[in-house]
Amino acid sequence: MIKKAYILPVMTVVMVAGIIIAWFASRLYLYSPEFAGVHTYNVLVNSAPWALLYAAGLGISLGAVAARFPGSGPGTKGGEMGRRGAGLLFEDLGMAFSLLGMAILLVTGIMMGGFITPRLLVDTAETIGFALNMHFVGIVTLLFGFGYFVTRTMVSGDYSLVLSQLRGFFGSRRQSKYLPSLSWAMLAVAFAFVTLGLKGTGLLGEQILGLPREVAIVTSVSHDILALASMILGLIAVSLTISESLNKQGRAAGQPSKLKA
Repeated sequence: MIKKAYILPVMTVVMVAGIIIAWFASRLYLYSPEFAGVHTYNVLVNSAPWALLYAAGLGISLGAVAARFPGSGPGTKGGEMGRRGAGLLFEDLGMAFSLLGMAILLVTGIMMGGFITPRLLVDTAETIGFALNMHFVGIVTLLFGFGYFVTRTMVSGDYSLVLSQLRGFFGSRRQSKYLPSLSWAMLAVAFAFVTLGLKGTGLLGEQILGLPREVAIVTSVSHDILALASMILGLIAVSLTISESLNKQGRAAGQPSKLKA
């Protein structure tokens, strides 16, 4: 399996590849010469819906395999001292990709706007296409990451990380080995996945089951509200991470240095 030290480089490669794919897909091409040269762009969600199933299937498969390797989960690296915060999630392939997918979805969602938010930075056909396609890349990334994390957790039977965060919200953290930023980051990812599921359910209901258009509108509004909540939770996690890092540095600076005799 991928070593923890390689997770961030792999995420960078995936992010760059996603940007390149979304950029080239959003380039305008001649669609209908007979109608005064109509141009359009490629929408990945229409041309490559199979990527959604592939991403979820790959995440589930790799998560099941990773569960068979001891030390594949976050926080299992030896020698770690002190309590761990949201940075711990980047030691798990699934949660790291879930965070990346959530970030892409939030940024592109803000760019495209919604029922309760204005459109930002997209004012041409190609920029709209790029935002749409990057949103699709975010969905694929989130499906892979969440599928990996959930499957690895369930197959390994190690629910300690999830249960500790639930206890942290309803009890004291004084005896916990995790910092508050971790709970908020995991909650933000959970909200993002619920948001994605709600939007997908609404679209499927309208397209396949023939539900009234009003159902899709309600789910879209709910999607925007939950996405906003996910963004707020993510910002809280980031601010707590910065605060925890500064506190750690302050404590380290206040400790007398140990000199060898």
